[in-house]
Amino acid sequence: MHICDVAPAPLGQVSLSVCADCAHYAWTDAAGSPVDPAEGIASVFGPFPLIERLTAIGAPGGLALIYQVPARYRSRLSVLPIGVWTQIHPALFASQDGMNLMLAPTDPAVSRSVAATG
Repeated sequence: MHICDVAPAPLGQVSLSVCADCAHYAWTDAAGSPVDPAEGIASVFGPFPLIERLTAIGAPGGLALIYQVPARYRSRLSVLPIGVWTQIHPALFASQDGMNLMLAPTDPAVSRSVAATG
């Protein structure tokens, strides 16, 4: 059961609430209605170019996909803690380093799907 009260961070057309303490995440639209996590991810992070695939040491999945985030969109990264893998989808974890988005899929199908969009 979700017990924390993390305010959603607006990220364009959708918002994301992430709680590092209880691992709860929620994607919502402007009206506060739930949004499918895959749609939320595509809406917010979809246009960023995939710049590298790395073996993910310390990440939940075996692969880390690194996306270059243009300066004008870097404020979107602030919803994620730096250097901490946070679940944002049932089979996808995300982190950031202040300049790049890092995604670590835990399911091969999600891995192929996310890597194909970069």
